[in-house]
Amino acid sequence: MKRQSPIFLLLGLFLVLGALYLIMRDDDSRSSAESRALLQLPNSGSVEKIVITEGEISTELRVVDDRWTLPSRDNYPAASDKVRALLLKLLNLQVNQKVSEKQDAFTHFGVDDAAVKGGRTRVSLQDASGKEIIGVYLGELRRTRSLDPMNSAAGQYVRRAGENVVYLVPETIAFSSDPVLWIRSELLAIAEDHVWKITQEKLPEHVLDFELLASDPGTPKKYNTPDRIEVEASTASQIGTGLENFRIEDVVRRDSDAGKALTFDRSTTYDLDTGQRITVDTAVTTTGDKSFTFARLQATFDPKLLEEIKARYAQVNESRRGTEQGDHPLETPKAATEEETAKLNASFADWYYRVPDFQAEKYRKTKDDLAKKSS
Repeated sequence: MKRQSPIFLLLGLFLVLGALYLIMRDDDSRSSAESRALLQLPNSGSVEKIVITEGEISTELRVVDDRWTLPSRDNYPAASDKVRALLLKLLNLQVNQKVSEKQDAFTHFGVDDAAVKGGRTRVSLQDASGKEIIGVYLGELRRTRSLDPMNSAAGQYVRRAGENVVYLVPETIAFSSDPVLWIRSELLAIAEDHVWKITQEKLPEHVLDFELLASDPGTPKKYNTPDRIEVEASTASQIGTGLENFRIEDVVRRDSDAGKALTFDRSTTYDLDTGQRITVDTAVTTTGDKSFTFARLQATFDPKLLEEIKARYAQVNESRRGTEQGDHPLETPKAATEEETAKLNASFADWYYRVPDFQAEKYRKTKDDLAKKSS
């Protein structure tokens, strides 16, 4: 019997090992492709609280009277769309790649309490009593060799609390523990087109500083004073947009120590063509070398204002009769109601709002700022 050449024996061995490797690789790929939800709520589970922890900072979101609120801000409403997005993101999180089951590797991957103290994130979904239903650690990012640091993440390590498996998910997940970022920041969205008149007063004496009247309906928006003095258009328009995209940065309760310490010294009132009148009083406070502006809002409904607006629209339409414009009479804007206004005012009643600097400037203009600059 002939002896086989060592070369042929080695070649055969390589072929066998290669086949085994391909079989094992296919099995592994099939296993890793079987994704599953990392977090699943029990049928009886009802999330009533969410706690987000990063380092030494924790923020709690809690359901009060069927809405999400921030206990650290005296249960001021939270941004429900952001809370909904957080829950959907976590509950739809699919995992299919196990990384480690070694507890001594959890800190390395950023998925234990020590890592959270170092700045990683833990999210706890709880019931009304504060009992945790589900907890998840959002660990370190997996980095690629990309030269662009903004695009070097290739996934993130995660672990469900109570389980000893670290997974790699293909996306990155970030939830901040800063309560300010969870505040319902959109307060008003009233277009400048609805502004009929603007009045600026100095408080507390309510001394008139200036008054601006908007141009007639159906004409380009511009402002003049009651005695028809032309004003700086860009400044007037800046003031006129004071209720558009009205966003806030933080809140304090009116009856809190911080609220009582505020001194309001300017008042800007917007008469609207809906019959509403919105007043924004402002106060400036300083912390260290930083100044902040807080706003106090009030909404009222004035039937006489509404009748004045209806009459003015009728006059404009009458003046257009017999002209090309007269074939398309202007429609009086939909009027607000006393009930709508009372509801809006009730939402303002307990709070002072910290507004961004660019927004605050609109309520702090003076008569001198409005003076028409000579060419």
